Amino acid sequence: MSIFVFDKNGRSFAPHNPLNKPKRKEAVTDLLKSGLGYLQCYKHPRLLTILHGPDETADALAFVSEPLIGSLANVFR
Repeated sequence: MSIFVFDKNGRSFAPHNPLNKPKRKEAVTDLLKSGLGYLQCYKHPRLLTILHGPDETADALAFVSEPLIGSLANVFR
């Protein structure tokens, strides 16, 4: 099981990052939620399986997926 958390407060963003603006953070959060919704609908062995979520609080967006053994960045190395 892998747990992923997106920090909405901006601590995960650099101060000069354009995502620090509230409307942009909301747009990114909405995009993440809709993408997770699509992933929950698909059942395929080559796609990431979402086990639970997304759970949203005022500060974070979190979801639980199947265990991961690598990332796309590791594949291309």
